[in-house]
Amino acid sequence: MTDVRTLSFDELVEQIFEPGSPNLLRSELDDSLRTSPWSSDAGAEPVFSKLPSTIYFSTSGSTGRPKVISKTLRQVDLEVAAVSGCMPATPNEVISFAPANHAFGFFCGLAFALRHGIPYQYCPISLGIGPISRSERKLLIVALPAAYKAIERDRDKLSRNEHTTILQSAGPISTAYVDAVVDMADLTVDGVEIYGSTEAGAIAHRRTSSFPKDWELFSDVEVLPNRTEADLLTELIVSGPRCVQPRTGPAEAITNALPHVRTGDLVRFTGERHFALCGRLDRVIQINGANTDLNFLQEFLNRRFSQAEFYVAVASDTLRGAGFVVHFHCRGSRFVIQQLWREIGRALHEEFPRNVYPLEIRYNTSPFRKSSAGKITGLLPAETSNRVDVA
Repeated sequence: MTDVRTLSFDELVEQIFEPGSPNLLRSELDDSLRTSPWSSDAGAEPVFSKLPSTIYFSTSGSTGRPKVISKTLRQVDLEVAAVSGCMPATPNEVISFAPANHAFGFFCGLAFALRHGIPYQYCPISLGIGPISRSERKLLIVALPAAYKAIERDRDKLSRNEHTTILQSAGPISTAYVDAVVDMADLTVDGVEIYGSTEAGAIAHRRTSSFPKDWELFSDVEVLPNRTEADLLTELIVSGPRCVQPRTGPAEAITNALPHVRTGDLVRFTGERHFALCGRLDRVIQINGANTDLNFLQEFLNRRFSQAEFYVAVASDTLRGAGFVVHFHCRGSRFVIQQLWREIGRALHEEFPRNVYPLEIRYNTSPFRKSSAGKITGLLPAETSNRVDVA
């Protein structure tokens, strides 16, 4: 059995915040906290109020471009209250597969546990659910799309719980994840999905179901402009006390006393406070909870390797829900192509978070389709079969 390290509150703060910057959550946790299980038990002492009054997050944001945003402790408190309100049962323990420096893992996992004064444990996905620690356990599992295999493998542990809620962020999740959660309904397991972002916080929620339901807005979230016509396809812009300060832009016809956030998501309203997600205004995809801008990634590769052209295509991923394939074209011998193939993989590993890795890196024998301005816009039709395997 793997030992679980227990952190005091002071040790916890030291480990998850940047040294010398006690308000900034680390962009990367130490290996000891990332790859090994650890726990924190607030006990009877109210330690939530001891967190910094303003907390800064490194985030991919709604645009997929890295940035730092801030939330007040009051906003974190409101975040916990909102998420608590959609729980089927009140948890008395939290197990999180989402790291504590990840906005979803922080708001819905660590801060949730500290605010309610209940035990918290982080578990790497590879190690699965930790040991059973109490009877009458009402467990909250803060999941990531790739965690379904660990949950499915340890379903016997869940059968001993009084109730289990599996909470998932709203990034694309695979059919396998949904099936794994739904198949455990006889174990008093409920799946809940949260749609939101670091900037806006939790925007809407729904139950995990084999037949996806519409999203329901949280009670303190308002839609801007203040209209939700049925069947109208529109960008979702939200306002509320948990939003960061508004971003400036050319389309600032929106006025409201509260901050607002443009999500970049296209939605169709099915009721006054219910909607269906219908896509993006851009090429941002969510990979295991982190937004990734495929255009940004493509631009990076084209700048880094001037001897080649790149097109990054979205692809479904049975493990992470969404993924991408890197296509490249260049001139040269087979040796040159193979060497560049390896360098592309190395560059992505060095420059992007661990979860941002391609399903494949493909060499294409022909140039890509381009706009009249010379911008790469996609693959030529024949490229699906006209490529060389260099792996």
